Amino acid sequence: VLHPLLQRPPGAHVPVPYFADWYAASPNLQANWMTVDPESGQRLLAELKRELPPGHVLHGQRLRAVGRSRPQDNVLFESLHQQTAFVVHLTWSTETDPRWPHTIAFDSIGHFFRQWPREELDD
Repeated sequence: VLHPLLQRPPGAHVPVPYFADWYAASPNLQANWMTVDPESGQRLLAELKRELPPGHVLHGQRLRAVGRSRPQDNVLFESLHQQTAFVVHLTWSTETDPRWPHTIAFDSIGHFFRQWPREELDD
């Protein structure tokens, strides 16, 4: 049985509550992903803003952090203006090259849920 978030059609906006238990609700998600509370989300967003150079795809976008994969320092951000979601590999340093921090875009949170396990295996 698929988690309701995975049953949404591609491109559908899927708001994710901060305290959702993704892994327990869906065995299709990687075990190392967890949601972030609002305070941690603000710290991760501040770190992202510190790292982003002008010209980066996320520079100037309004985002919120909704999930984190600790072993890889990947953070799932949701756009506050669009349905898009982004997995960002934080570097923990100020970047000057707009290719960093490395970012993978998804059409929506639902698209992330459907695609990420495959994407993570391809790394």
